[in-house]
This record gives sequence, structure tokens and C-alpha cells, in this order.
Amino acid sequence: MIKWILKISLLVIVLGLAVYGFTQIKNDVSLDSTGNVIHDLKDAGNNLKDVVNGAKNTADKVKEIQNNTKETANLVKEKTSFFDKLKDKFSSMLGIVDTQELINEIINLRSSQNDKLKIAEEISLINDKVTNADDPKITSAWQETLTCAYDNCNDEYILLIDAVALHKLKDNNKLIHSTIETYKFWDGKNPIYLSESISQTNELVLTYDDKTKDLWKDILDCKGDSCNLEQKTIDLITKVNSYQAQ
Repeated sequence: MIKWILKISLLVIVLGLAVYGFTQIKNDVSLDSTGNVIHDLKDAGNNLKDVVNGAKNTADKVKEIQNNTKETANLVKEKTSFFDKLKDKFSSMLGIVDTQELINEIINLRSSQNDKLKIAEEISLINDKVTNADDPKITSAWQETLTCAYDNCNDEYILLIDAVALHKLKDNNKLIHSTIETYKFWDGKNPIYLSESISQTNELVLTYDDKTKDLWKDILDCKGDSCNLEQKTIDLITKVNSYQAQ
């Protein structure tokens, strides 16, 4: 009996030691796992910090590039302004005028009849270009236009545009001049000249697009005072003048 009790006691002791040992191993494993997790979290935090720093550096670089781009744009703008002034100076000396630009400004002046401030601005712009052109025909037509600029001009704008077109009679200016010639003869007092002018203008119009042809057809269909021939002529001139030189 005592022998069995000793065996059972020994077994209990062994089992107790086994349980204790297993518990210690488990705790050691848990500590190791926790340590690994903490180490991994620390590495992740460092990596995140590197990403944030990298993003900040990238943002700084982008900002620096934007500032450099802005400075370059301002420099280009300053140089462009300088060369524009230089171009105007030489144009003035050589009597060169951009006829397309001048014709646009004349059309703008015509459309500003109810705005005296706009009229004053356009007159200043046109006057500088007329002076640079140094063309007696343009100057004379300009003086006539100035007498009615603040009132209601009739043919003065069209005649001024014609003088400008004749200053450089090529490309689109050929059709502009021919259209105005047709306008001058439209009263039918000289049917031969009117017929020749219509034929010549029509031949030039055929080299343009359908929109130009339609505007020309509107002129050909114009009958009587109610058709507003002056406005239809200006509409065609405006369209032709909007094209690049051809």
C-alpha cells in the first residue's frame, strides 16, 4: 500500500514538473513573439517615417520647380515685351504696319459706337499704327474717319480699311480690296465696272471656304436699302481678315 502511494506521489511530482516546464516554455515563446511584434512595429514606424520624409522632399522639389517655372515665365514675358517694343520701333522707322491687326482694330472701332471710352482707346491704338505706316492714303482716310468717329460714320470705315488693304495688296487683302471695290460700284451707276468687280471678287472668293462663300452670296442677294449692304460687307471683310495669310 505504501509502495503504491509512493508511486502515485512520484507521478504527481513528475506531472507537476511537466506542467511547470510547459508553462515556462509557453511564456518564453509569448515573450519572444511579443518582442518580435514590437520590433516589427518599430521597423514599420521607421519605414513610415522615411516615406513621410520622402513625400516632404518631393513636395519641396515640386514647389521649387514651380517657382523656377514661374520665374522663367516672367523672364520670357519680359523678353517678349522688350522684343515687341523693339519690333514696334523698327516698324515705325521702316513704315511697316501689320495690316491684319490694323483692320481688326478699325472693325472694333466701328463696333464701339455707343461706348465713348472704348472709342477713345481704339483711336489711340489705331493712330499709333497709322503713324507707323507713314502712308498718305491711310493717313487721309484716317483723318476722314476721325471726323465722325464719335458720331455715326457711313462709308468712312470701309474706305479706311480699303486704304490699309492697298498698303499691302496681297493674300487676304486682295479679296478685302476687291470686296470694297464691289461695294463702291453697288449703286449701279456704272454697270460695266460693277460687273467686272463682281466677277473679280467672285473668282477670289472661290478659293476660300464655304462660310466665306455664304457671306459673299448674302451680298449678291442684297437688294434695296433694307438689305444693309454696309454691314454685310463688313461681315465678309471680318471673316476674310480672320484667316492666316494665304
